[in-house]
Amino acid sequence: MELRAAFRLYIKEVGDIEGYIFKGRGGLKPLHRTQAYRIVKKAANELGLKGVISCHSLRKTVGYQLYLDGASTTLLMSIYNHSSFAITKRYLRISQTEKDEAFLSLSHH
Repeated sequence: MELRAAFRLYIKEVGDIEGYIFKGRGGLKPLHRTQAYRIVKKAANELGLKGVISCHSLRKTVGYQLYLDGASTTLLMSIYNHSSFAITKRYLRISQTEKDEAFLSLSHH
């Protein structure tokens, strides 16, 4: 299921979201980062993903997907609070090959 669809279903089930989306056991405080890490790590292991996977991986993945979907460099820089796109480009690991492929795809339109 696509993340957006899952999130919409979640909101439909719980109603309006007040406060934190992912709450800790008591329900009044946000999920602690240690517990969030355990959840992400367990999901990565169950999916057989290799390498270092963390909550920070999710942050980078969201930015990378936004980049692939055509988000402006200004928006990406703002999301990450970077002072230049060169920093954002390194952060998202945008390669020269990807840039070349983007330009080549223009010829197919």
